[in-house]
Amino acid sequence: MPSLMTVPAQSEQQKFSEKAGQKCSGRSQGGLAHNDAKYGRSANPPIITSTTCVGTETDISICPATRVTPAQTSCDQAGVECYNCGNQYSSEAGTLQSDNYPQPYPRNVHCLYIIRPTNTGQLYKLEFSDFKTESCCDIVHVATLNSSSSIPVGGSTYSGSSKPPILLGKAFVVSFDTDGSNNMGGFQATWSPALVQDVVNMSCDAGTFNIQIDLTFLKRLYPASSERTIALADSSCTGTIINDNIVIKTDADSCGTIVKTETDRHVYTNFLVDRIFATESNNIVRGERWKIPITCSVPRSESFSIHYHPYPDVGTRRRSEVERMSREVKGHIRVQQNFPTSISVFEDQAMTIRQFTAPQKRLGEDLFFRVQLDQADSDLKLVVTSCFALPTYLETTSSTKYILAQEGCAVDSGTHILRTTNHHTDFQMKVFKFAGNYNTVYITCDVRVCPVTDNSPSCQQTCTSPGKRSSERNTGTNRVRFGPVIVEDLPVS
Repeated sequence: MPSLMTVPAQSEQQKFSEKAGQKCSGRSQGGLAHNDAKYGRSANPPIITSTTCVGTETDISICPATRVTPAQTSCDQAGVECYNCGNQYSSEAGTLQSDNYPQPYPRNVHCLYIIRPTNTGQLYKLEFSDFKTESCCDIVHVATLNSSSSIPVGGSTYSGSSKPPILLGKAFVVSFDTDGSNNMGGFQATWSPALVQDVVNMSCDAGTFNIQIDLTFLKRLYPASSERTIALADSSCTGTIINDNIVIKTDADSCGTIVKTETDRHVYTNFLVDRIFATESNNIVRGERWKIPITCSVPRSESFSIHYHPYPDVGTRRRSEVERMSREVKGHIRVQQNFPTSISVFEDQAMTIRQFTAPQKRLGEDLFFRVQLDQADSDLKLVVTSCFALPTYLETTSSTKYILAQEGCAVDSGTHILRTTNHHTDFQMKVFKFAGNYNTVYITCDVRVCPVTDNSPSCQQTCTSPGKRSSERNTGTNRVRFGPVIVEDLPVS
């Protein structure tokens, strides 16, 4: 029977727990510390503030220790549980097997397996690939561990051939108790860093995507994730919360899905993504917490499963898309009116390295662009009144327009005016993309060309409050455009 004691403070309890795996007895291979009087409460237990066991003791009460009998016992009472087989692991990934696996496991043993990877900031998964025990008599207990001690947190017991579910945690403990008879092979499990795929379950039939995301486990990986930020390629294809799961059910050929028809099947590709939206607009995506590409292969009308793997043709698709857009761009897209003005993109903040092809950027990268008079004229000056972004080249009445600058002021939190001269204004912009199945951004700026001697408010490159700038239209106005900026949309690994 494990010894019973009282621990006066959490620090002492942790100190004792760290020793429990090494100081149980001369024939023990490990142990666990328990609190909350797991083995019963003593009426007047001693307080142990330190132990000096050497490892040959048959009971912890034999170990030299500092003991005090308190006048009142309001402290936690703890116990020690010793084991005679097992192992401890500290690697980032590995395989756990019961003793003698896959041959019949030993009889009459009390085994303990502790998995405590050294990266305490990482969340790990424990998954059983094989599980064969006697349902009548042999018990496996699986639980997570406190990262700083050997105290199990919760857990469940299993026997027979039903595999335990996937467990997420910083550290794990598996205990195994057997009786005097056995001809079963035992169990095998693997642990590795947890991925978002581990909390997503998907299936689909010939016409429907069925996606379930375990919200409790997902919050442990990505606390900011929610049903409002997770969707398919089309950001409007979100889910609802049902029994603590985010459930997305939609037609397989909608929500931005790409359908490819082969000889004997249809192949549907899409991705599930957790977007980080701009505070200014729910239509602007600043970044992505995670992304899972999904592929459904439908052999005629039969059921099928979704498999996780990167799009096989993404490189080819991206290159051909860039080439097509480069042909459409042909340098700069602009509408000239009275004076030749343009937008140029540069690779550096100092605006010394000009980029002549359609820029490819990842979310959150810096884009440096200059709005300029094409020919410097000492008698003229350029004023940028506003800039906005579109997901496509064509601007219609229903286009989604996102304002970058207005009345000479940068209004987008990721856009800044770097410098101005009479002939150009330089901008720095954190790359974003539009919600929906878009990966291009087109920039449009309204500019005014004024005589250099005109000091009226409408001809000053200053940031003024809306409505303060004069509505007077000066000679020489332009709307200039640049695009596309191609926002990289490669699946994450």
